[in-house]
Amino acid sequence: MLDLVRERQAKILGKTRKQRVTRLKFILFLSTALLVILLVGLFCAGILFAWYAKDLPRPDKVARTEGISTIIYDRNNESIYDIYKDQNRIPVAFSEMPDALKQATVAIEDKEFYKHEGFSSQGMLRASFNIIFLRKLEGGSTLTQ
Repeated sequence: MLDLVRERQAKILGKTRKQRVTRLKFILFLSTALLVILLVGLFCAGILFAWYAKDLPRPDKVARTEGISTIIYDRNNESIYDIYKDQNRIPVAFSEMPDALKQATVAIEDKEFYKHEGFSSQGMLRASFNIIFLRKLEGGSTLTQ
């Protein structure tokens, strides 16, 4: 009788081990499949990004040519006449701008600009949350974005 009990226990334990091994193999297969899907998705996203980026102009070659005033200079490089259609817009170098104007722009647009150096993850998360859950269209950009 003791042998019969031990035999049944062995069968039960054997099935349990087989079930564990089968479950472990399934989990391993599922993890591997998810990893492969993730890697293929990242690869496809990179290819898609490269495909759309190929037609974009280089950032250092982008220059605004419309809406800027035309200034006519004499031979001594002095301005003699300004030509503009609707608004008088003259590009000014960053170094020529007053510090108060720079500080006011940063204060109005993005007070944390000098802390996150141009990419606000908090702003992006806030905007994503508002768009997804509150259905309120909002941007999460900073001055550089």
